[in-house]
Amino acid sequence: MTLRYDSAFIKALLVATCLLLAVSGSAHADDDFKPDVDKALEAFTSDQHELAYRHAKPLAEDGDWMGLHLLAMMHVFGHGVDQDKDYAVELFERSVEAMHEPAAAGDAGAQYHLGVAYHFGNHGVEKDPELAQYWFDKAAEAGYELMEEQ
Repeated sequence: MTLRYDSAFIKALLVATCLLLAVSGSAHADDDFKPDVDKALEAFTSDQHELAYRHAKPLAEDGDWMGLHLLAMMHVFGHGVDQDKDYAVELFERSVEAMHEPAAAGDAGAQYHLGVAYHFGNHGVEKDPELAQYWFDKAAEAGYELMEEQ
């Protein structure tokens, strides 16, 4: 007995096989995904909000200050997420808490953002011009670009 398949069946089988391979390939690619702060920043500033969220969310869940900060910014403006300013404030406060250790260890970005928080007295810290200047000076000494211009 010889089995015969018409061309429509063969085409459908090929399409199904290609779809299965594409789905399994993308699932495998997700297994290799690693959240990255630089990629999150690049995606955020390029208005690629889904990609920024994909990187920032796991970083924030791990307590990374920049991941928390980016996620807060996304919630402030509703970029790639529902706009939720109350949740954004919570994330900003957690971000500032998470900045202290890397700032003390020399992270110029954390130093600068701590300076901003103390300068304005926001994100859960009291306004403190002297402490703000301390962190701005540290950021400038570490070569933080925005500080060099000021």
